Amino acid sequence: MELARTTLRGLHNFIQEIHRSQNPEEERKSVDKELAHIRMEFKTGKKLKGHGRRKYILKMLYIYILGYDVDFGIPIITELLTSPKFADKQVGYLAISILLYEEHEATRLVINTLRAELIDSNPLNQCCAFNVISCIGNKEMVETLGPDILNILFSNTIPTVVRKKAALTLKHLYLKNPTIIQLDTEFHDKLLKLLNNPDLCLVSCAVMVLLVIVEKDPTPWEDATSKLLNILSKLMNKDYSSEYNYHSVPSPWLQVRILRTLRYITPKKGAEENYLSDCVKSLIDTCDAKLSENTRNAMFSILFEIIELAPFVEFPENTKSKIVNMLGTYLNATETNLRYLALDAMCSMCAVGCDKEVQKYLSRMIDSLREIDISVKRRALQVLFDVCDNDCCNKILTELLRFLPISDLAIREEVIVKICLIAEKFAKTPQWYVDIMLQLTAVSGDYIGDQILNRILRIIINNDSVQVFAAKATYKYLQEVAWKDAFIKISSYILGEYGSLVVKDNMKIAQNIFDMLKDKYPLVSYQTQLTMLSAFAKLHATFPCLRDQIKSLFIKYSSSSDAEISDRCQDYLFMTSIEELEPIVFEAIPPWEGAQEGEDGKIVDGEVTVTENSADVVSRNTKETNRDDDLFMLLGVVDPNKKEEVPKNNDLFNILTTPVSSNQQSTSSPLNQPTQQQQPSNQSNDVFDFGGSDMNQIQQPKEEEVNIKPSENTEKYDGCICHNIKEQMENVMINNHNKLILAFEGVLYQDDTIQIGLKSALESPMCKFALFFGNRITEEVELNYIIECPNGLTCNSGEYNGKIGAKSQIQSIAQFTISGFYYQSPIINITYKSSSIKNKIAFSLPLTVNAFLVQEPLEPNIFMQYWNTIGNATEKKSIIQMKQNNPIDLPTVLGGMRFICLDVKPEQIVACSSFPSFQNIYVLLRIEINVTSNKACIYVRAQDPSLAKVIHNLLCYEIAA
Repeated sequence: MELARTTLRGLHNFIQEIHRSQNPEEERKSVDKELAHIRMEFKTGKKLKGHGRRKYILKMLYIYILGYDVDFGIPIITELLTSPKFADKQVGYLAISILLYEEHEATRLVINTLRAELIDSNPLNQCCAFNVISCIGNKEMVETLGPDILNILFSNTIPTVVRKKAALTLKHLYLKNPTIIQLDTEFHDKLLKLLNNPDLCLVSCAVMVLLVIVEKDPTPWEDATSKLLNILSKLMNKDYSSEYNYHSVPSPWLQVRILRTLRYITPKKGAEENYLSDCVKSLIDTCDAKLSENTRNAMFSILFEIIELAPFVEFPENTKSKIVNMLGTYLNATETNLRYLALDAMCSMCAVGCDKEVQKYLSRMIDSLREIDISVKRRALQVLFDVCDNDCCNKILTELLRFLPISDLAIREEVIVKICLIAEKFAKTPQWYVDIMLQLTAVSGDYIGDQILNRILRIIINNDSVQVFAAKATYKYLQEVAWKDAFIKISSYILGEYGSLVVKDNMKIAQNIFDMLKDKYPLVSYQTQLTMLSAFAKLHATFPCLRDQIKSLFIKYSSSSDAEISDRCQDYLFMTSIEELEPIVFEAIPPWEGAQEGEDGKIVDGEVTVTENSADVVSRNTKETNRDDDLFMLLGVVDPNKKEEVPKNNDLFNILTTPVSSNQQSTSSPLNQPTQQQQPSNQSNDVFDFGGSDMNQIQQPKEEEVNIKPSENTEKYDGCICHNIKEQMENVMINNHNKLILAFEGVLYQDDTIQIGLKSALESPMCKFALFFGNRITEEVELNYIIECPNGLTCNSGEYNGKIGAKSQIQSIAQFTISGFYYQSPIINITYKSSSIKNKIAFSLPLTVNAFLVQEPLEPNIFMQYWNTIGNATEKKSIIQMKQNNPIDLPTVLGGMRFICLDVKPEQIVACSSFPSFQNIYVLLRIEINVTSNKACIYVRAQDPSLAKVIHNLLCYEIAA
């Protein structure tokens, strides 16, 4: 009755007052008034009775739960903890568990009280103490109360309900601080003995503790497998009391925990594995769609855990077949959640080699694409992709192409990616592949990227047998309906290059081609218009009957308000007017030479190609290559391993490559790029260009130049290379260089004459360096410098020649553009002199590849998807000894290298970044740390192995001893 009084009028009236508040201001007013009243009651000094204290503290808790700060009353709460009345203790422990947290300074006030409660023989007080320890559980509590918790857990004289609380508390504390458990033989034996306890609730708590332990290190616990299987068998055979049943299912939560634990300590081949298979078979036989909803849900929780266990345990084929058949019956269930779970489980069964069994339900999975719930559609799409093979790929592709136009916008890109991957993986002939991809391009609209169009064109360019088919198919599709922009773009290219293969001697077809493209020209995007103009130029060279019409079109658009379109038309008019030049400029595109060719003419870069004498498709090299190639498509990028080629003069569409310029981002989607224009002559943009100075006309005597260039070493990063610099200053410069790799500004070099500083900024795909040269002496200094860049990096305005006034400073801007992954830093060669001093130096600039990275976070599941898809084919890994004398903060180092940390733990750091200069290539990083030995294991994965290697070298340089 005393406990009930704590919820009487005062608290009830206050809650009602809060509910009646019309707006936040009114609510805030009521809260402030009540808090002021409580403070006054606590400060008056008069002795509050138990009922009054409980009432005020419960009001404080309610205010705190509403979101208001409550920063007083802790001493009153601690008084309740020491009260002999359970009603006081209950409210006190409730308040402590809500108001305090790990770092709260008041936690020290309650540790001794909690220990006294644990030692006490009153089970209610012990359970209250365990609740508080589980909620707060800081390091100090672990060190002080850990032994008492273990003693209670393994004591046979303590009531079971208290031991369960102790086990759950131990689990929570172990996750926060594993040092609470000394994993010795004594603890090992005691925990295994606990699994034999007749009380299933205590066994379930013990299994929870075992699960969190084996997740970190399963090896010492392999002998627990037999005990877990014995418990599982008894549950299946219902050998335990019926009081543990949940809707006729024996302790389903314990079965789930045991199955989850068996992922880490898998049964041994032979008797244990057969024992588990018998248990699983027994469970499957009892599953029935006609069971009640609660019973079925309990059975499903166990069934899905078995499915998750399948990759770790080799179940018999008939068992896996029964699981698939059971899941198939639930694809027709009326409940959406049940159908989703069945599809999700089908994905897992495909991963353990049940593709043929799953294919029996192909029609039902296709019907699931028409579900209302988008999550069900996404699961159905994934199952269709996983189950696809040579026998059913035609049917699946046909259905996906039908589904694509009506699919939800949120999953349309996923559908396109799946179609592309299936078409590449199971291509029967090049003609078949091209036909599928043209259909995809025709119906996908603006959701298909240029990287996919490029892949199609490369197949066509490299295979003569496909070109006729592609041209005819494109001409046929183009006549049927008004296709999307992407299809017009690729059709323009194909018909511009290979239109003659369709026309032959029928000039009426040539006229039809021109008329169709001309009619669609005003309706398409700007980039497609550029491609179409190039196609018209190709048609001009191929079909004399169209020349007058095409020239008229060029004349019409040569006065366009868009400079690029106008320039193209004028250039094409000029080139087509010279008969000797036209056949050379508009010659057919030669086969793309980016892929290496084998003895049979097979391309061995993982592309779909054919031999010269066969229509059989060459399978892709290895599983790792497939996974990498698939990921590039998934991310919307072209494989960066493919070598870039210099564009041929007759490649009007820039189908092979497009060079990087200072104002245009490099891309592997050449259909987006205008044709390469003639570059203007170099003009000085230097703010210190003394154009009319007489000094420019005096021929200076030629001096020996400091021409230090970056090394070609690709095995490690060389750091700061210094030339002609004093040893003491060189050490300072190396230290500054290492810091500036992670920072944006600082001092590069200084002596008695000059000081050189730096500020940097990334404007993808460029990095701007503002170099500050300060004259420290009282006379004028003449300065010139030149920057030597490694392969893959270019510098605009990379040199300077001028003077610095006495005690003054100048600024010079150097713009760096990345075109490939380089291994060493650029080197600046500097000469400076005055009337009394002359010096030549050279040193490395702190510009490494990581300067072009952009911090872009990934969701954990997306990170793992990319990590697993890339695989270890491009992974760079090494174990290094970290710095001892000057310990480093790894998250800070990674932040300076433009990585964003996704998971930071004492034993592991996970981070990622992206490389937007090359179509957002992701760089994934994991560092495992051994605190005891101060060693780290670095794993770096990226779509491009060169990028992974560069980043790996830089990380090793920054953190290695």
